[in-house]
Amino acid sequence: MNLTITASEPRTSDSFLRTVLRADIVATGVNGLVYVAAAVPLSTLLGSSVPLLLVLGTILLAVTVLLIITQRGRPLSLPLVGTLMAINTIWVIGSIATAVFANWLTPIGLGWTIAQAVFVLMVLIAEIVGVRRMRITAA
Repeated sequence: MNLTITASEPRTSDSFLRTVLRADIVATGVNGLVYVAAAVPLSTLLGSSVPLLLVLGTILLAVTVLLIITQRGRPLSLPLVGTLMAINTIWVIGSIATAVFANWLTPIGLGWTIAQAVFVLMVLIAEIVGVRRMRITAA
């Protein structure tokens, strides 16, 4: 009798953080593409200017590249992860400030800005949890 055992890829201490980064890649990349490709109709819908949407979209696409580079690293680079966490922190603060002080946003734009702040904050918290798990496992 032959018995063959196949093992799935082992779950490493960074697997949770890698999953979070993959989700961030998708969300950030899609947002960036939509902001750039649909800046004109989004401008009307959200109340933001076309140049602002183009700049934000370009920034999001650049962050997507950084996310991909970071997620593919073996091992994960904690300085790069820290940079991404700082970017997410800035995005949350900027979104909250925009929601509070920007009088040009439409109601949909205000809702979208708040929703983004909440989503990015959740990603940031998940990244913090992922980094802590890596450090606990490494200790």
